[in-house]
Amino acid sequence: MYVYELSFRCREYLATALDLNSDWEDIAALLGFPAQEVYFLRQACSRGNTPAKEMLQILAAQGITVEVLRQVLIAAKNVRAADILLSHTSTRTQKSSTSAEQTPSTLDVAKIRNNDSYGAPVLEKELTKVQCVNSLKIQPAKLVSDLLEDGISLPEAMRAKYEEIKDATDDFSPANVLGQGGYGIVYKGRWKDTVVAVKRIVLQQNNRKSHMKDGVSQLVKELQTLSLYRHDNILCLYGYCLEESTPCLIYQFMANGSLEDRLHNKALKPLSWPERQRIITGTCRGLNFLHTCADQPLIHGDVKSANILLDHHLEPKIGDFGLCRTGGLLDTGEDSYFIASHINGTFAYLPPEFITKKRVSSKLDVYSFGTVIFEVATGQSPYSTSRTPENLVQYMRHQRFHFGTVNHLIDVCAFDKMATGADIYETFIDIAFQCTNVQPEMRPSLSEILRRLEFKA
Repeated sequence: MYVYELSFRCREYLATALDLNSDWEDIAALLGFPAQEVYFLRQACSRGNTPAKEMLQILAAQGITVEVLRQVLIAAKNVRAADILLSHTSTRTQKSSTSAEQTPSTLDVAKIRNNDSYGAPVLEKELTKVQCVNSLKIQPAKLVSDLLEDGISLPEAMRAKYEEIKDATDDFSPANVLGQGGYGIVYKGRWKDTVVAVKRIVLQQNNRKSHMKDGVSQLVKELQTLSLYRHDNILCLYGYCLEESTPCLIYQFMANGSLEDRLHNKALKPLSWPERQRIITGTCRGLNFLHTCADQPLIHGDVKSANILLDHHLEPKIGDFGLCRTGGLLDTGEDSYFIASHINGTFAYLPPEFITKKRVSSKLDVYSFGTVIFEVATGQSPYSTSRTPENLVQYMRHQRFHFGTVNHLIDVCAFDKMATGADIYETFIDIAFQCTNVQPEMRPSLSEILRRLEFKA
């Protein structure tokens, strides 16, 4: 039995139990949720939902079984939630595992392994008891050295000293914080007489080893990618520091923040339609470069409005390459796919073949880019509980099916003449529907999309 098969009442009771004292965070940690997803879930109340409810929605989409969830609840010592789950399902086997005869803390959580039925990573064999998680003493520097031993090289010319970065950010002053997400905190600073953004990777010692390794691995992957791939629409990396216990990356400072901020922060001036067109075209140009600059496409893997940054001229720069990977091509030159070990990324932007079958190809980026175009055209969030369906792509399909058009969804916040806006909007919508086709092979390449966008410019 799967989580998506649970009754509405069961999920409501379970969510209530897990929201209490934020117990859902323990479950998310054991199931290997990336830090950016946990941060997203913490903001659930602002979307009219609760973190536990949204977490259960994600588990349902991942195809996690009820038995796996029950085992994790027991591992987290949440007997009450485990009992709720058991009492609302027809499967009553192994009921004694939640009784007083077995102490939940002795459950072997190493049995929860990475396979096709759920997306949780393997927990180390040493972690046979849950309380072992908090006793780990893993140093990020050691994790970096392990990666370097695996043949990963880093550009020496870009190496910065930790003391320089401390001085640049006023010792990582809270007053300089620009934002937080993923595995780190981003600070504004002044380094070598240049205004910069510094991402400081924060890896708590009470985090389990696999979480810390993921954070360092993503940092090294982003460092490698940004040092190799230079383009006007890719975020510029100035330097890095792997000293001390908190690795850092130094980036070009983006004066206008993220596209997500400009679309959804009502305190900021709305983007005009020509500005939106330049941003979408520039983003497409950067993604197309990644897909075509080498023999095999470089797949970003996490294209979303929060990762499209805007400089003082509103020129877009693609950032956050921690999930990027190299794709493949068939003998015909067409895209091929491979199977990912687990699901990473932001669910609202991910295509169905990745969520359900973990298939990865360059068409993953195309689908995510199409979602961003819908977001820019309508001004609506990619996921919202205030509409039905909640997913923006599904909502756009639903509206077109029922009304024959989606012209009524144009973002009225843009302050241009409606004739100009309507023309750009129609182009955006047409491209976005093509990009989000449920069949990956039916989605256009980014080269095709770019030619059309540049023709309309």
